[in-house]
Amino acid sequence: MPGAVLSRLWLPLGARMYGLDLTGTFLRSARKNIAAAAFVRGSISALPFASERFDTIYCVEVLEHLPDTELALSEMARVLKPGGILIVIDKSLLGLDPGTGLPNFWVKWRSERQGKWMYPTDFAFRERWFWPWALARKMRRYCASVEVGFIPEGRGRASKFYRLIPILSLDVAWIGRK
Repeated sequence: MPGAVLSRLWLPLGARMYGLDLTGTFLRSARKNIAAAAFVRGSISALPFASERFDTIYCVEVLEHLPDTELALSEMARVLKPGGILIVIDKSLLGLDPGTGLPNFWVKWRSERQGKWMYPTDFAFRERWFWPWALARKMRRYCASVEVGFIPEGRGRASKFYRLIPILSLDVAWIGRK
């Protein structure tokens, strides 16, 4: 759990951590894993926090599950202090699928049409993965600067290529400064 790892790093430095989820089940689990953090039930599309409240926002594999990425980015920017940092980690369409070594954009598209993806074929929403520079452009609407970094850790056959050619990584980190 990334939040648990971060809490071990940041809490001893005096950081106050907050978590957010729509579901009580996930909130209960998070409270067990990170007792020192405060957890709130709510939506990233309508954050229940005052404007300019946070120094850093860390958003891991959330945007891919939202129908309105733009709304979530605007909300995170709203609650971020001037000069604050927004860290988004999510899936890249540019990279290679860790299991097959084939391009992510093709594997995801094919799996969805075959009904082998997490969402049923008749579901109104399609999980969204991102072209790295397209999401960076969206973030620049709210951040003064955005850097794109490829995360070379992974699992599966293709992950050995992630370290050799990071742009092929499954996961990307977008780091914006407001």
